[in-house]
Amino acid sequence: MNACGDDCDDRNAAAFPGGIEVCDGADNDCNGIVDDGGVLAPSGETVLVSEAMAVTEPSSLAFANGGYLGALNAEVDKRASLLLAPLTRTGARAGAPSQLSGIPADILGGSLLWIGDRFGIIWSDRRDARGSINWETYFNLLNPDRTKRMSDVRLSRVDGFSFNASFAFTGLEFVVVWQEDGMNTFGIDEIYGQRLDREGALVAGNVKLVTEGPQVQTAPAIAAGQRSLGVTWVRGDVVEGSHRVIFTPFDFQLRPLASTTVLSGTMTDAVYPTIVYSASQYIVAWYQYPYGPNILGAVRDELGQEVVRPKILTQGNRHARSPALLPFGDRVLLVWADDRDGNQGYELYIKTLDRRLEPLGPEQRLTSARGDSIDPVVAFGPGGDVGILFSDNRAGLPQTFFTRLACVP
Repeated sequence: MNACGDDCDDRNAAAFPGGIEVCDGADNDCNGIVDDGGVLAPSGETVLVSEAMAVTEPSSLAFANGGYLGALNAEVDKRASLLLAPLTRTGARAGAPSQLSGIPADILGGSLLWIGDRFGIIWSDRRDARGSINWETYFNLLNPDRTKRMSDVRLSRVDGFSFNASFAFTGLEFVVVWQEDGMNTFGIDEIYGQRLDREGALVAGNVKLVTEGPQVQTAPAIAAGQRSLGVTWVRGDVVEGSHRVIFTPFDFQLRPLASTTVLSGTMTDAVYPTIVYSASQYIVAWYQYPYGPNILGAVRDELGQEVVRPKILTQGNRHARSPALLPFGDRVLLVWADDRDGNQGYELYIKTLDRRLEPLGPEQRLTSARGDSIDPVVAFGPGGDVGILFSDNRAGLPQTFFTRLACVP
């Protein structure tokens, strides 16, 4: 469990009955209210992370040992690469970005998880292509200095495309999910999972999470709860051309705990879901494609029962996209992009929602440069701060920028 999320986590030494509440993103005194009324305010600082690089896009962000580590997808020497960019607690560059070592092939994705003394990292690359179009999903552990702790662990095992990997940490194991098109006779994507222990050793084998087909299953995302794993993804019907957001809870051995649920109901263009676990429930957000007007969200409990039915989270006659969520136990932060201001592109906005997905305050605008500010990735920082990496093309080509929200008591 992330130490900056849920109320009175026994694994979080900063949260216990009788503790003194401070602005740190945790419920220090166990009264059910995180930071006791503290609010998140834009810091006003925006830092160009990818200076002197041709094209970069943010992939992941984590905070550890006094600073952030950002994962960036970049073009380096005409090859798709994964860069690791160290940043200070305020987002200033703390050294030159380094490539994830030892990969002589194109690489995509790159998600980070900090578990207290090391990072877990997952990605896809084509080192084993052998003349064919082939991408596989890999895992490794990183030391705080970005060096690998072991040899890369290959998770997917057949020719084809293994993409869009997401993972969570249960406190004992990493659980990775990804989309895979090489495991069936239809040649269409399905969702698979794999468990690894804290040291990065495989636990059992690949598990097929979706048995309903033949339909296209893509873009999986996973969150770890106290008793289950929440997994969401997009199901595409190749006949009618629809896309729907799906949710299923699994136990820690990747066995389904409930039947598959279509969260997006009758919507036919729901895509790119994201999921977090917050105080006994899973919160899922997604948006409509192409260029649908709103971000939507829904809440399910650990066993898949409906808590909050799908509802619109952003309203108005504009195009909203790129939702990111950060859980605080008694509330959740939503970060997204929309074009309401007509500023020749998208800008980033934030809103805090309660456990019923009702707003707790007004929306706030984070960016103002002309062009598109999109695809935010978020992470808890120090002192209740929140770090945000995002893509921005204000200078022409997409670059990666950092901004942060400060916790105001």
